[in-house]
Amino acid sequence: MPRLYVDVTVRHSVPGDAPRLSTAACQDGAAAREAEADKRARYPDGRTPYRVLPFALETFGRFGKTALLHLRGLAKQQAQRLEEGGAEAASSLTLRWGCRLSVALQRANATNVRRAIGDDVLRGVQKQELASNVAG
Repeated sequence: MPRLYVDVTVRHSVPGDAPRLSTAACQDGAAAREAEADKRARYPDGRTPYRVLPFALETFGRFGKTALLHLRGLAKQQAQRLEEGGAEAASSLTLRWGCRLSVALQRANATNVRRAIGDDVLRGVQKQELASNVAG
């Protein structure tokens, strides 16, 4: 079985410059597509000892096309082991794994926000104010 390396990257859909902002506003998944292209340029096929899979996620949870196709492929492989109900199982596995990855991403986002704000700000009244501001 050929070895596969998965290179995970998380990109924000609006990094701050005007062209990226415009692209992200007009095209769903633009940040993930750009991230996948960057990873393919970094690890071109045939130039690395093993295949590298660009597993791109956007900050708010959107999967890149390659990442989603890989998850679906893994789910289909697992579902083929079942005697019946494989199609439903593959769909359920893709959903379950996607949810777990999404939760892990949002936990990491929360950790990064806490680090950026600082522990002293997150104590007492300021913590409640922050929560109400984030909730909208």
